[in-house]
Amino acid sequence: MKRSLSINRCPTHGFISVSIDDEAGGTRITPGKCCGRWDVVKSWDLSVDDWLELARNAEKAVEDLEQ
Repeated sequence: MKRSLSINRCPTHGFISVSIDDEAGGTRITPGKCCGRWDVVKSWDLSVDDWLELARNAEKAVEDLEQ
């Protein structure tokens, strides 16, 4: 299944979010929900290595916050 990392903007309220998207929709990974509508501003199709690097960076961020 193809997934992309996307920056989105609510067309009504201007709220900006980041999501992981696929053909069925997306999962917002930033806080706040606004009204739930969004237009994709920019999207990246990441390789397996890119996703693994993203996961490593997220795990490192959690470790740093827990200290």
